[in-house]
Amino acid sequence: MDANNSQVDGPVDSITTVEPIIGKWRAFGWEAADLDGHDADAVAAALARAADARRPQALVCRTSTRHGLACLPPEADGHFIKLPPELAAMAVAELTAEMAQA
Repeated sequence: MDANNSQVDGPVDSITTVEPIIGKWRAFGWEAADLDGHDADAVAAALARAADARRPQALVCRTSTRHGLACLPPEADGHFIKLPPELAAMAVAELTAEMAQA
């Protein structure tokens, strides 16, 4: 589950709350893990553990919709942002530089 605090009207927590997500899964008999959804190693390890589990598993991956783009302002929501041309150019340049280093 991607828990990114994003929805069409802005941050989820500015409207309501879905927390405690982990507690809700556990209340229905699931095992639940709270993860940094941007940490691929942590997600892979949790998936490997889940494959051998006896109970249903929920992986709650905390993510940011602007992760990986330092040029975006902190309040930017990557699901719904409309970038002005100059900010779009900055994002393309930043991603291009990242790809060149990979």
